[in-house]
Amino acid sequence: TAGTGEASGDDVFVAHTAALSGRVAAGPGVGVFFGCKLEAAANAIVIGKNSNVQDNTVIDAAQGTVRIGDNTTIGHNVHLRAASIGAAALIGIGSLVDAGTVVDDDVLLAAGCVTRPGQHIERGRLWGGRPARPIARLDEAKREMMAAIIGQYRAYGAAYREAQARSVTQGRETGHG
Repeated sequence: TAGTGEASGDDVFVAHTAALSGRVAAGPGVGVFFGCKLEAAANAIVIGKNSNVQDNTVIDAAQGTVRIGDNTTIGHNVHLRAASIGAAALIGIGSLVDAGTVVDDDVLLAAGCVTRPGQHIERGRLWGGRPARPIARLDEAKREMMAAIIGQYRAYGAAYREAQARSVTQGRETGHG
């Protein structure tokens, strides 16, 4: 359920099982998937166009605003605290992005990474580890994979948005909505 209604639009998908509270703003084509918890507190969460926040991710803005750039993937089971994530980035499954972290554009943070508070994750690299450290330069194959995920999750969002709308309409027609 959207806290302020800002995370809604004809082409935004917010799963019925996602919990959004406070000021959450989502650009066109954004998907917030199943079981996510976005808590803006007294700050804000701003998600750029075509970005996706995958299942069971927690975004906590209690310590400061969270910004996610355009065409970015926040993977499943990520915990993101008061951070800034650039455009065309991918935050891997199960990562912990600590408060004050700045992730540049064009970054792949591998699954299970942990950033240090205030860490700067520099562009054009694959980062991994606990704490996160640069592992390799991003190549075109990784960038293509990251871009493909954006398209895939936009399609998922469109399909799920349509299914949710049908479910709500059917529920109203049968007296269950």
